Amino acid sequence: MFGVPLLVSCSAIMSGVTNSIAEDLSAAVLGSPDFGVVAEGLPAYLLLVDALVEGDPDDAALLNTAAMLNSSYASGFVAEQSRREYFATKAKHLALRAICRHRTTFCDVVDTSFRQFTATVDDASIRDIEYLYILASSWSGWIQVHSSDYEAIAELPRAKYLMERVIQLDSAYAKGSPYIYMGVFATFLPAALGGEPEVGREQFERAIEISDGQNLYAKSMMAEMYARAIFDRKLHDRLVTEVLEEDPDAGELTLQNVVAQKLALQLKESADDYF
Repeated sequence: MFGVPLLVSCSAIMSGVTNSIAEDLSAAVLGSPDFGVVAEGLPAYLLLVDALVEGDPDDAALLNTAAMLNSSYASGFVAEQSRREYFATKAKHLALRAICRHRTTFCDVVDTSFRQFTATVDDASIRDIEYLYILASSWSGWIQVHSSDYEAIAELPRAKYLMERVIQLDSAYAKGSPYIYMGVFATFLPAALGGEPEVGREQFERAIEISDGQNLYAKSMMAEMYARAIFDRKLHDRLVTEVLEEDPDAGELTLQNVVAQKLALQLKESADDYF
């Protein structure tokens, strides 16, 4: 008589434990100031999360965490192009599975018409925001890795529309990080090919403002994508110097800030050749 309720209860408990492990791993990775430790340990984390997903393939929150970790690994820790493509593609697929499990109306967002896609996204609410953001960021990362593929570039409007919806739902979400993506979208192409550098500058500055200057990645990306695009050496060097002189410790932004400082150092070292 108690069999079914007991099974349901145990399932719920195990699901909670599984999600707790994944979320704790995610928090440990994002809050770590040691790039080397994370770079060495993240592959093991990914294998563990893969195992958790294998054990519960329909858990939307778990799939979402897996997507975030794989996307972070592809964008910040992998140099070899083929491996970057593999992990970025994996992240995108996990994010699509996650949002589909979370809300079935999102299951066809890749294949549906753009008009239907926008209608589906417009119908999203604040309870969907985490899934929208992970999908938008994973999708964007996948497009960036496949930037030489025109079919991949053609998917950019969908990733951008998702990120715009995140901002509409919560303009301060993730301490301004959605605006960094919007800045990159605007500066992804040169002005002669339709890029909007001044729009990009405004987006990067908005990310900096929302985070009270703690989001160092916004400054590094502004230096690389905007200041270099308009050949503003003074602005470029100021942004790079500010990033390198800041303490990267900022909670969930810590690892991202460490990555930002690595990028800033690369920009500093290559500045004379670029300008």
